Amino acid sequence: MAIRSARWSTGLALCMAIGALGVGGVGAGMAYSAVARRAAPPAAVVATFDLERVFNSLEERTARQTEFKTYADSLQKELTDLEGKLKDEQSKVDALPEGPDKTKARAAFVEMRLNAEVKKKVAEALLEQRGGQTFVDLYRKINAGVATLAKQNNYTIVLSSDEKAVIPDGASSQDIQRVMQLRRLYYVAPGHDVTDDLITLLNNEFKAGGKPG
Repeated sequence: MAIRSARWSTGLALCMAIGALGVGGVGAGMAYSAVARRAAPPAAVVATFDLERVFNSLEERTARQTEFKTYADSLQKELTDLEGKLKDEQSKVDALPEGPDKTKARAAFVEMRLNAEVKKKVAEALLEQRGGQTFVDLYRKINAGVATLAKQNNYTIVLSSDEKAVIPDGASSQDIQRVMQLRRLYYVAPGHDVTDDLITLLNNEFKAGGKPG
């Protein structure tokens, strides 16, 4: 009886193992079938553009530069006026005779000068922030414009061309290696370039919007 029981257990285990193998085989087959049925990627239709030329040709960039200059000039005027007040206050303090009044005036002048230094740093930070945000906004619009142009013309791949990148005369060995390592495109047939189309698209969108931002 013990021998029969052992044989029965062995047979049952063997059947379960074969069954599991069969289920696994079916699962693997289904997975392979799913991969095999996946649609092939579309044939590549490649377009390229000159990012630097696009950026420099944006009418919105020109408008925002004008706004930035106006803003920077207003901050600079405030700082210049404050500097003039500091000079006047310094002259007044220097003209006072030694005593409690001059000590008090000197303390007030020190506070005024510190506040002016803080205001100058705040102004510099504001300019840096605004300038950086302008670059981010324009980059995002270029990115969106590329996607729009690609969908309109059925481009499947759009690349920023770096074929015009050159190694400057007198460059260090590190700079030369950096240019060589970062360069991706060495030749692009002119027919792939859509720089002008992208510039036109982005400038038309800006005109339709009516204002930068």
